[in-house]
Amino acid sequence: MQALTRRGDREREAVLFGAAVRRAREERGIAQSVVADAAGISLTYLSLVERGENTPTLTVVFRICDALGVSPSELLDEVSRER
Repeated sequence: MQALTRRGDREREAVLFGAAVRRAREERGIAQSVVADAAGISLTYLSLVERGENTPTLTVVFRICDALGVSPSELLDEVSRER
């Protein structure tokens, strides 16, 4: 059984995914609050994702990507390249 991850223990993939989300958001000039509202998540949660301190579910990944106007594969390709 996999151990639960504490908030302070950041997985490399979570950090890379969060950086990809932030980069996509900033490239489009969209505020965090706008993305969070469009994705149906809290601003705090989006901030945690962008910092790699929380790993979103697949459903939330799709919601964030829809809010940003990017495909999940775009962001995951970026994570895969940097991994």
